[in-house]
Amino acid sequence: MGNRKIRLAMGQMLVEGGRPDANLARAEQMIVDAAHAGRDIVVLPECLDFGWGDPSARELASRNARANGCTTPRSSSLLTEKSY
Repeated sequence: MGNRKIRLAMGQMLVEGGRPDANLARAEQMIVDAAHAGRDIVVLPECLDFGWGDPSARELASRNARANGCTTPRSSSLLTEKSY
């Protein structure tokens, strides 16, 4: 096997709290732009849909998960108990 270079793009973007449609459209455009620039992988912000700080994030994320058949934890204690 030969060596293959992987070209990576970092997608730093504006995330507007409570505006998942606008945020996802912005992310999609970044992916298209990166593909046109010959990138193989695009790394995007982890909370690019609802944003971290918006009060609606928890309810919107839970509603979206339920609509897709997923269950969500009742508290965020799992996140705070682990040290990384």
